[in-house]
Amino acid sequence: MVLIALHAVDAAAAGPRPPAATQLAQAPTQMQTAYVRGVQKELLAHGYRPGPVDGVAGRQTRAAVRAYQRDAGLPVDGVADKRLLDHLKFAQPKVYAFGQPVTGHVLDLQRELAKRNYYLGPHDGLAGPQTYDALNRFQEDAGLPYDEQIDGILVQKVRDAPAEVEADLEASIYDWGPQQTMKVIPPARPEPKAVPETKEKPGAEPGPDFSDT
Repeated sequence: MVLIALHAVDAAAAGPRPPAATQLAQAPTQMQTAYVRGVQKELLAHGYRPGPVDGVAGRQTRAAVRAYQRDAGLPVDGVADKRLLDHLKFAQPKVYAFGQPVTGHVLDLQRELAKRNYYLGPHDGLAGPQTYDALNRFQEDAGLPYDEQIDGILVQKVRDAPAEVEADLEASIYDWGPQQTMKVIPPARPEPKAVPETKEKPGAEPGPDFSDT
């Protein structure tokens, strides 16, 4: 009983615990960035939309954090800190934006492309414009023929590609469009190059001049 009382005195002397936002702000910059990046990756894997995985807790990231916190029954403060990262990784049962885990070849493809920094969208198993754009850029960089048939064979091709086939993360960050839908919209193929006009051969005789004299 005495020991418990001493602990209570110590806790009271220490004062109330600072808010999560204050704790995160007091952490070293490199640690803050690592926590935010980790939270962004986990939110994507749980079907939420935090925006680019760039380590910056912007408006879209904070909105995704709040959405997850509401769904998980946590205090809603929008802070991407270590406690939230641990909850995303280890809490059971897992909390998903869609109510249950997403499965399928499209999800596998999104995860494989995300590992190589090509795909920065939500891991939702929906083959939308962002998925096809990432696939198109990957196949171009890997020297593979463009294939829009997303199946186990295509996913394995992405896994088997050389490790050096990886997108520059900064160059991969693009503006997010509207929520993806089940409608499949592959990226537009480049238009064929225009055939240059043929020029007269050097030394050719000029044609007759019909101009008024």
